Amino acid sequence: MGALLASGPVDPGPLPRLPPWRCRLRRPTALVGILVAASALTTACSAGGDGTVVLAASSLTDVAPVLADEAGVADQLTFSFAGSSSLVAQLAAGVPAEVLVTADTDTMGRAVDEGLVAGEVHALARNRLVLVTPTDGRADVTGVDDLADPELVVGLCAPEVPCGALARRVLEAAGLNVNADTLEPNVRSLTTKVVLGELDAALVYATEARSADLRVVDDPVLAATDLATTYEIALVHTDAPAPARAFVDTATGPVGRRVLAAAGFDVDGPEEPPS
Repeated sequence: MGALLASGPVDPGPLPRLPPWRCRLRRPTALVGILVAASALTTACSAGGDGTVVLAASSLTDVAPVLADEAGVADQLTFSFAGSSSLVAQLAAGVPAEVLVTADTDTMGRAVDEGLVAGEVHALARNRLVLVTPTDGRADVTGVDDLADPELVVGLCAPEVPCGALARRVLEAAGLNVNADTLEPNVRSLTTKVVLGELDAALVYATEARSADLRVVDDPVLAATDLATTYEIALVHTDAPAPARAFVDTATGPVGRRVLAAAGFDVDGPEEPPS
């Protein structure tokens, strides 16, 4: 496994604008429509026609195309976004792809163990969970303890995907037993339901809350857990085509760190602790 995360401060700088052909999911403009489209289990987008396929966690829907633009291969890649466990299942089923990006180390570890990736594994960034509510703030949610309130409609990610596994760890650390009203297949789907007002509260990644402009409830319990998930990237084949290599090189280099930091990811933290 390669070096995890470079140390030192990162100046995020402005997040580059995406060209008009890029995924319709890319920006929070017309947010409801964007997120409804993003809530499908798998979302694919490209510049048109066939291209080198990148399987990426759904929470990278906004930022992965920016990385492709920075790498100069935007018109040569096709992205497929889904929950990380679904991406590994796709690879195992023989779906052709050249790059895998997961939202945690365990899922990438399964891909490595099953021989589904051949390239060196690199860590990209970390992401944390935050407690969010719809922007109208109709429900009186003041902290993570409120997730156990049976009067509230609460959502979490399914436990088999990274955001759900992390939520379980966070709730266990907080000593909470939460019976969620919905367990979503990926974090973008969960974010969609909060945006649409279908949920009173949910635990989503900080980057999702930021891109969707949701109300974030400051909670000392969440802050004290210091739990996060580490994103990892690897080539699927050792003889991967040039666009795939360029994408990985950019994502793991200084430009990638700047782009990820601008999107709200933590690019300076340590490796995710073992589960």
